Amino acid sequence: MRLVSAEAAPGLVGTAGAVDLRSPLASLAAPPGTFFGTTPTRVLDSRDGTGGFSTPWGAGQGREVVVRGGSTPVPNPATAVVLNVTVTEPSASSFVTVWPAGRPRPLASNLNVAGGQTVANLVVVAVGAGGKVAIYNNQGTVHVIADVVGYFAPGSGGRLTGVTPKRLLDSRDGTGGFSTPWGPGQTRTLTVRGGATSVPADATAVVLNVTATQPSASSYLTVWPSGGLRPLASNLNVTAGRTAPNLVTVAVGASGQVAIYNNHGTVHVIADVVGYYAPSTGGVLTGVTPTRVLDSRDGTGGFSTPWGAGQVRELVVRGGSAPVPEWATAVVLNVTVTQPSASSFVTVWPAGQARPLASNLNVVGGQTVANLVVVAVGAGGKVALYNNQGSAHLIADVVAYHRQPGAPLEGVSAIAAGGSTCALLATGGLRCWGANGFGQLGDGTTVDAPGAVPVAGAGDSGSLAVGLHHACAVRGDGQVACWGSNQFGQLGDEDYGEASVAPVPVPGLSGAVRVAAGHWHTCALVAGGEVWCWGANHMGQLGDGTPDQPSGPVAVVGLGGATAVAAGAAHSCAVASGEVWCWGGNYTGQLGDGTFEDAAAPVRVEGISDAVDVSLGADSSCALLATGEVRCWGANNVGQLGDGTREASTLPTTVVGVSGATAIDSGPSHTCALVGGGELRCWGRNDQGQLGDGTTATSLVAVAVPGIVGATGVAVGSSRTCALVGGWVGCWGAPLLGDGTTQGSTAPVVVEQAAP
Repeated sequence: MRLVSAEAAPGLVGTAGAVDLRSPLASLAAPPGTFFGTTPTRVLDSRDGTGGFSTPWGAGQGREVVVRGGSTPVPNPATAVVLNVTVTEPSASSFVTVWPAGRPRPLASNLNVAGGQTVANLVVVAVGAGGKVAIYNNQGTVHVIADVVGYFAPGSGGRLTGVTPKRLLDSRDGTGGFSTPWGPGQTRTLTVRGGATSVPADATAVVLNVTATQPSASSYLTVWPSGGLRPLASNLNVTAGRTAPNLVTVAVGASGQVAIYNNHGTVHVIADVVGYYAPSTGGVLTGVTPTRVLDSRDGTGGFSTPWGAGQVRELVVRGGSAPVPEWATAVVLNVTVTQPSASSFVTVWPAGQARPLASNLNVVGGQTVANLVVVAVGAGGKVALYNNQGSAHLIADVVAYHRQPGAPLEGVSAIAAGGSTCALLATGGLRCWGANGFGQLGDGTTVDAPGAVPVAGAGDSGSLAVGLHHACAVRGDGQVACWGSNQFGQLGDEDYGEASVAPVPVPGLSGAVRVAAGHWHTCALVAGGEVWCWGANHMGQLGDGTPDQPSGPVAVVGLGGATAVAAGAAHSCAVASGEVWCWGGNYTGQLGDGTFEDAAAPVRVEGISDAVDVSLGADSSCALLATGEVRCWGANNVGQLGDGTREASTLPTTVVGVSGATAIDSGPSHTCALVGGGELRCWGRNDQGQLGDGTTATSLVAVAVPGIVGATGVAVGSSRTCALVGGWVGCWGAPLLGDGTTQGSTAPVVVEQAAP
């Protein structure tokens, strides 16, 4: 339940910190976006100091709360948490927003309260920097309580299946086995799995819309897995005579049951199952930027008048202008009822099916109520909405959708990115995904691949590189094979200008140990420290002392003992004895010698004597030093140098915000560094979200990628970035990230194998 107050913005918006649960990765050691239910555990209560705060939130105050690791029930691999957040003792009408720590506060709210009111709502939020979430209060003072009820993480947890809402409990009429209200301090158990529940036997958790009605006194309800001790937590708070619903996600306990407790007075309880989590079926959740698909006050969604009494209307939630693809099976909506003329209830269900005996929201005349709704998509990509009494305006924001996942790509040992992306498997095989107009995926076709496809005839490979429209790999015998565009001879074979949809060997080259692919040229480091290059040479980027176009590989002159090599748009660099040597175009100072003069043979980068690796952007360069420092030079119009300015530099400058780096990689206009603990820091262009910080704002200094820990590799390509964690790959940025969709993402998504 989340409303934006009038002080914040007109109307209403969706979930704060919408999260991709395919997902922003804290670890990729197992499959993505699956749900793990926990016994509700209190992680914050500002009334008694739980969570580190013992005073109420003040007006306009934000605080950060630890929700992962430590004494919480949430392990470090978790990417998002499910919290039941309660606001109590507010001194004024206000709203509260919850979002990932380390990110800008969104224009959204999760709870709205009036002075003296207590309100609870279920919140799904990505875990931010430091394993924390941020919580903001707008007006007055207010105490905040938060209970963890589950988390999303890679692993064999549950995948969500939405169902037509089905009533499992109504103590007013005996549904569920109880025909009397809950008494004070009373606990009862309810069967939610198996039998006539619509929930299969392997379900690990259920999603219930729980409603408390006809309470004789102010009270709260707690729902938890049966068989365990009642937690110090609550799911709904009610005042005498008022009806209150809330969405509840709860792990299934002993004998397929959950326990429900009422604290004070008597109260009738209603529960409708709207979905369940199971390990073998269902979809993974993909968050979207909250998007309004319905507002009957202004015509959004095709309706410009309120719902009448007993009226049903169908709303398109998939395809068209909705941010939900055609393959989505269910949507998560924030539904709000406002300006009701009478007490009523609203039901949401898949279009094309009979209206269920269930409700999602209950309102009294003049009240505004919102609730989170999980609903399967019905006929025509629509859901149906019904209002029972009087007239009422309805508002709906899409905050996420579910889709069927493919099998995650696993057993990956190395990754590389350019115009497309490739992965080296521990078995030696290769998989690639993304754009394929020149055959750069090597699968024998020119068809783009949203999931990872095998590279045909790649053989046993030990190193790989991806250029703008081509890719190369070093085979186990030291031979280099390349595929994709060959417009400038970048494949190194005799068919100059002819693209190849499968790997072809580079003739006349042996003993290779590392390969680097630039925009239109390629270089290889061979045993003994020599560097050989082939392809475009219009600016001397092959380093043979001439601007001539060769027919195959040529040796870089005056360079020996090299230990690393990299290629950019029109320049190349290598590390030898701790020094960095560069050659080719120097129009932005990318050779680092203090000049803007092109060089057809290697020139020494000034001021660096302890480099261990080098990576190149289109027209910038970066070096990783033995100290863990990163220094960059060349173009800086979008912060490629990470020094806090936009001024180009012909000499190395220090990247701000990076220390203890162990690896670096660069795309055309951004760079990332792997630092201690397997975390990532990125800087530069961010128009596609390629920095992974959840925004699309360019950064002139290094920023953290929330949720990435334990990474062992990083690959930076054209407007996208990938991390290797535990044999799995997560990517973010521009579309064709390898997750089986054609969408981009500002947060990491897990790469999947392409459908056979």
